[in-house]
Amino acid sequence: MNAQFRSLIAALFATVGGISVASAGTSLPPPSGYTSSELIFEDQFTSVALDTTKWNPWLGDDVYGRWGDQGLLPSPYSAANCNSTCSNSNQIMVDDPFPYGYETNTTGNHLVGDSGYLAEIANPSNYFSNLGYTWVAAAISSYGHAYLPATGGYVQWHARMPNSLYGAWAGLWMLSANGAEMDIQESGFPWGSAPVNNVLASHWQGSGGSQIIQNTGEDLSADYHIYGVEYRPGQSWKVYLDGNLVATWTSRVPTNAAYQVLIDMEIAGPLASGWHTVADPVNHPGPFELDVDNVQIYSLTISPTSPPSVPTGLTATFVNSGEIDLAWMASTDNVGVAGYNIYRNEVVIGTSTTPAYDDKTVGPGGSYTYAVTAFDTKNVSVQSAQSTSVTVTIPNFTLGGPVYTLGSTNVMSRAGRGTTVCTQPANGNGTILSGPQFGKGTWWYVGFVSSCSGWVVQTSLGIN
Repeated sequence: MNAQFRSLIAALFATVGGISVASAGTSLPPPSGYTSSELIFEDQFTSVALDTTKWNPWLGDDVYGRWGDQGLLPSPYSAANCNSTCSNSNQIMVDDPFPYGYETNTTGNHLVGDSGYLAEIANPSNYFSNLGYTWVAAAISSYGHAYLPATGGYVQWHARMPNSLYGAWAGLWMLSANGAEMDIQESGFPWGSAPVNNVLASHWQGSGGSQIIQNTGEDLSADYHIYGVEYRPGQSWKVYLDGNLVATWTSRVPTNAAYQVLIDMEIAGPLASGWHTVADPVNHPGPFELDVDNVQIYSLTISPTSPPSVPTGLTATFVNSGEIDLAWMASTDNVGVAGYNIYRNEVVIGTSTTPAYDDKTVGPGGSYTYAVTAFDTKNVSVQSAQSTSVTVTIPNFTLGGPVYTLGSTNVMSRAGRGTTVCTQPANGNGTILSGPQFGKGTWWYVGFVSSCSGWVVQTSLGIN
């Protein structure tokens, strides 16, 4: 990308996912649920030189792991996932350790700075061909300078991915000293044939982890997008694209881990075959480029915030003797409403992320009083006062009452005994004509709308 084109883009605004943000040199808006006061790190790449008070121009050091074989490469070079040889590696590249403007003996400038942009570039190189490396690329790390706090928070990048169709495999990554790793990468799927419209989110902790591929329906190499990761210690990892949730993990979430932030221009190696297009330096030599114009780290504020507004307009609708449906007006909050607690007779019976809840644990003859509270996105203990309550009394079984069968039900000639007159399917409607009689349960004589009538045990019936 030439400087004239960069300058033109820097003056324009791009709309991503319905959110308008400046393409270059302008701060991103805080992610949902966060405020500008919680911003603890930002780089808009407005200087013509890499700010080495914020970044190292290579992957982190040994404390956090380099994904490299330190015994083979001369310092300060690092290599991606090459343990002893590179023939089986996922990535087959040398990470260029030099900042903006340096020509290295791997041929080419792989870390380019222009006002408002960071460009990481990958191209073929034979400089370390004796070790099996066929590409050279750039990477930067915040190690020693800035971290996603161990108390939790949010990292977001404004980036344009390279075209992954021929083996480019850019990464927006985080790595912790405890071995936990969170990645956002872009990939074409099926490999080698699809447009570059998938986000590959990876979560690793200890000896296990998983990956989630989300089809975005967009060519991620065509424009800038906001990629976000939220860490809530011991609770969840969440990955976002343009403010939309694309992946969630609630297992293997560290309770106390700080994360360095990585921006890495990757190249897929032979071991990536089957889940990524393997790079071909002969037929598709690139170069490939990852552009980033803004990186932010937010700290998760655990301290109490203002509670949401009290839910209003609560209604409770009797559906049948086994279900009451609740609905209310949504609450508002300065950092966002995360959900609602549902109270029945002053006891919480469940939660809902929407202003509705179906209570399917009620029964005939019961009287139920409901209320709801709202809690915000920052702290589930910060909740509103209870809404105005509503009470619903479910009728009991009585002569002349309408009933229905809960499931396939035998209709008997006598209460608790006798022969089977017929079998009613679920939701067979009828009216109680006689009863009750007792013997191995409570029995009612029901006249059904369809076909037969007879005695049915109460536990097989619901009240309409």
